[in-house]
Amino acid sequence: MEENKINISSVAWKMIHYLEAMNDTSLGKGILADLRNSIGKPFNEAYSVWPYLFELMPKEFLGVGEKISAEENALFLTLQIYALGQQGDKTKIEEADGSFSMGDSFHLLRARVDNKTALDQRFNTLITSTNFEEFAYHLRQMVKLMKSKSTFKINYGHLAKDLFYYQIGNEKTVKVNWARKYY
Repeated sequence: MEENKINISSVAWKMIHYLEAMNDTSLGKGILADLRNSIGKPFNEAYSVWPYLFELMPKEFLGVGEKISAEENALFLTLQIYALGQQGDKTKIEEADGSFSMGDSFHLLRARVDNKTALDQRFNTLITSTNFEEFAYHLRQMVKLMKSKSTFKINYGHLAKDLFYYQIGNEKTVKVNWARKYY
């Protein structure tokens, strides 16, 4: 797999910790609200989150012209998911073991639901997505379900890395790895 020189996982955690430091401030709450309001919009239309994202994003991650980089997209979606998880929750995020993936997160959810068949269908819809936008949509839906079932444990660094790899041609590897851990 192609590696970027700067570790996308550590950049994701840096952004998360930056937000957490402002959790109780009006600015921090505003940024989280802007991130939640950006859901469903393409990155190039999410103007309200650009100041925050671009301030903390390494130059090497920036796209050129109108082209959005895989790093920009991965970090944008990761932060949207963080904002969803933090809505109404003041729990501090702990960095999880580096091997803890979204497959593990969804496995924890699966252990808490009564109707595993319905959840399995949602998960299968996620991993059979045909493009990144569809994958992102179903990922956010699964995360909302996790939040509603109080099983919210996500390794944001690992998520950002997986989202990056998904976009650069390793989507099958990401999907298989998540499925292995989910089931």
